Amino acid sequence: MNSLESQFQNLNLFCQMNWDEVTTEYENFYLELSFPEYLQQKAQEGDCPDYLYELAYFEMALYQVKNEKLVYPYIPGIYLNPSCVFLSFEYNIPSMIDLARNGSPALIEKDCFICCFQNTLGEVKALELTEQDLQALKLLEDGPAFDYGVFESINPELLRQLSSKEIILDLLKL
Repeated sequence: MNSLESQFQNLNLFCQMNWDEVTTEYENFYLELSFPEYLQQKAQEGDCPDYLYELAYFEMALYQVKNEKLVYPYIPGIYLNPSCVFLSFEYNIPSMIDLARNGSPALIEKDCFICCFQNTLGEVKALELTEQDLQALKLLEDGPAFDYGVFESINPELLRQLSSKEIILDLLKL
């Protein structure tokens, strides 16, 4: 198993890729691109299905989150988890992977927003976000909040759910 194949293993759930051939072409002609960008270009040229590059972006995000050394905040406030990587897809990649691993591969064409992150136990998670989730998280995009007043237009239950999932870190309630 070569390094690309080991990093992007879930691609094998959806296609029979000749990894030696793909790796040679990528390393000889496309190394200035990330591997997902390479697959995206190949999809634009009609040489591979478009969902494969989304799958590769997802796997690259999971790999990044898994290998990130995190420094958590300590000053009281409400923070976006520093490991969060946000993805916007035309396919529901996490659901497709789950189905394929259970022996029922299927394409699920559905616009979705995914957040990949590491929780405080070091586990890598991927969650589909709703529009309401995104509205709440947008309030933290420029930095932490130092009181709950910032979230007055947000349902308190939604804030609690985002905190329990550890997408946001609520250091005010400690």
